[in-house]
Amino acid sequence: MKLRPYQESIIDRTKKFLSEPSKELIIKLHTGLGKTFVMPRLALVLNKQGYNVLVLSDIMQLIFQLDEHFRNMRLNVSKIVSNEKTYDLSGIVLASEQTLYNVLKKEKLSINNLVILYDEAHKRRYGERFEKIIEVLEPKKLVGFTATPFDMNGVLMFDNIYEPITLYEAENKRYLTPIEYKIPTWIEQLDFDSIDAIELILQLEEKYDEKISAEKLKSARTIQDVVD
Repeated sequence: MKLRPYQESIIDRTKKFLSEPSKELIIKLHTGLGKTFVMPRLALVLNKQGYNVLVLSDIMQLIFQLDEHFRNMRLNVSKIVSNEKTYDLSGIVLASEQTLYNVLKKEKLSINNLVILYDEAHKRRYGERFEKIIEVLEPKKLVGFTATPFDMNGVLMFDNIYEPITLYEAENKRYLTPIEYKIPTWIEQLDFDSIDAIELILQLEEKYDEKISAEKLKSARTIQDVVD
C-alpha cells in the first residue's frame, strides 16, 4: 500500500529533523489519517539510517495494530509487552510504556543511537513513566504523534511541531469524511433572547438530571457557555 503525499512528507520532515539541533519533533496528525500506517514505515527508514528505534505506546490495541503492520511489511521486531528474562533494544522494538517503565525500575538498560517514536504526545509529555524512560535510555531524538498538541488552556505544549495536512485539507481531498455538527433539537427550541437565566439552569438540570455546580456557573460568561 502506497503512502499518501502528506504521509511521505512526515518521513521527509523527520529525516531532515535528524540533522537539526532540536531533540524533539511533534507530528500533528488528525485521527483517521493513518498514524499506525506511517509509524512502522518511519521506524524502518530510521533503522536503515543506522538508528535503533523504540516505538512506544501505552494503548495495547495500538500496539497490536502496529505489530500487524510490521508483520505485513515482513519485519520481525522485538516486543516488550510482558515480563521477560532478557530485553534487547537493538534494531526496531515495539514496547508497552507501562511494561518498559516497570522493567527500568528494576534494571538499567542502555542502547546507543536511539530514536523513540511515541503516540499520544500530549499525554506522554509530562507523565512520570515517560520521563523515567527518557531519563534512563537517553535517546538522541524523540518523534511524537498527536492530534491535539495543546494543554487544557489551549496553549501549545511543544515548540517543534509539523502538521503535514490540516483537517480542512484532509476533508477537501477526501482523505477524511467531512464532519457534520448537529445541535440537539431541544436547544434549537430555546429562545435565547427572552429566556431567563435561572429558568435555563432549571431546564438543563431537569434535562440531564444533574445539578450545575457553582464552579461551572462562575466560569460561564454567556448563556451559551452554560448550554455548552
